[in-house]
Amino acid sequence: MITQVAETEKPSLPLWHYVPLGEYKVPEATMAHAIKGGIMGLWNRFRPQKKRNEDPLRPEESLQLLTETTLDHIAPEPDCKSASMALKAELLPWIGKERKRNPGIFVISPPHGNNAKILTQLAEDLRWRVVSPPTEQEILGQKREWTDRWTDQKGPWILPELERCYLRHARGLDLVRSFFEKLQSGLLGIGVIGCDSWAWAYLNQVICGIPSDTYVAQAFDHERLAHWFQKLSTTKKKKDLLFRQSDDGTYVLPPPPELASPSNEAVDLSDFLQNLAAHSLGISGIAWSLWRTALRTVPEETILREAAKDGKARLKSTFWVLPWDQLKQLPLPVPMKPADPLVLHNLLLHNGLSSDILSRILPLSSGSVVQALLGLQEMGFLEQKERVWRVSAQGYPAVRRALHGEGYLVDDLQ
Repeated sequence: MITQVAETEKPSLPLWHYVPLGEYKVPEATMAHAIKGGIMGLWNRFRPQKKRNEDPLRPEESLQLLTETTLDHIAPEPDCKSASMALKAELLPWIGKERKRNPGIFVISPPHGNNAKILTQLAEDLRWRVVSPPTEQEILGQKREWTDRWTDQKGPWILPELERCYLRHARGLDLVRSFFEKLQSGLLGIGVIGCDSWAWAYLNQVICGIPSDTYVAQAFDHERLAHWFQKLSTTKKKKDLLFRQSDDGTYVLPPPPELASPSNEAVDLSDFLQNLAAHSLGISGIAWSLWRTALRTVPEETILREAAKDGKARLKSTFWVLPWDQLKQLPLPVPMKPADPLVLHNLLLHNGLSSDILSRILPLSSGSVVQALLGLQEMGFLEQKERVWRVSAQGYPAVRRALHGEGYLVDDLQ
């Protein structure tokens, strides 16, 4: 389904917008996505198609993957400055008032929401100190010196990763319980605490009286994704890049004004971003990762040949986006192997763990844990960095659906 959107249309919200946790909303799926293969598909098959003659269309077999250098040029990893500024603006009323009743504000984020980076940037902006989490040995050893160190330093602080302060283990909750007690008593001073949404759901189950002063970055809908991706791809050195769907040539991002309708009428946009927003649950890091996966280009020799033929260089600044149905999805096998859901769930509850610690908190042998990790990595659901295993950005939507279907505790951001 093609959505009619004016080229001059702006998103109704700023790119980064923090709201109380209860006001969080995920993007809705498009009608075509919801009834795929039904009457909408029949309509798309027989409706008249507009002629498009600005550039030749690109069948998938003529397209190439982009190099990492090109991807980093047109879809670079976003910095966290804008998000930090939005969060700072939201917290300013709290920062500037008496805070005896709520000495701590919690900022919740789903996996791949870049929460720790944003909060670290916020600490730099506010000139507040960053508190590191305890080590896994300190957690299991129940060494309360971690919270005692707070009293040795003065001034406000930011703890970016509360999910690193506990383990789902008989000896793994003492430190985080002590943290909440001292925070609410005022012994720790004032601070901002970041927490992964899965850890937050779990801690609310096992610890009574957790404070409710929580904020979360609002999920990205398709309009804000379009604005964000356009902003990422545009600088003084790279302007007027075109992003068009490879099967029918419709624009995925709004084109520059000179290429839009002379009468400033609405332009046809693909529903790719609507599907992306719904599938990614509006999570910035997941949407960004899938966006990069979908981008394609034509071979350089094709660009040179066609430029020589008709004198047009526009093809060089056109990037092609695979249709949503052609984008590779990661389906979990049904049924999953017995160890897989246990491994996936515990990785999500802690926003990643090493294989050694995972073996200590699961009722599985270390060999079974490693076998499950490697198998899920081969299928694309896990990634490893600096010995820490995490659910991958592209695998997260399917993993969340599968665990929810199996009755596991999931986060509340849905």
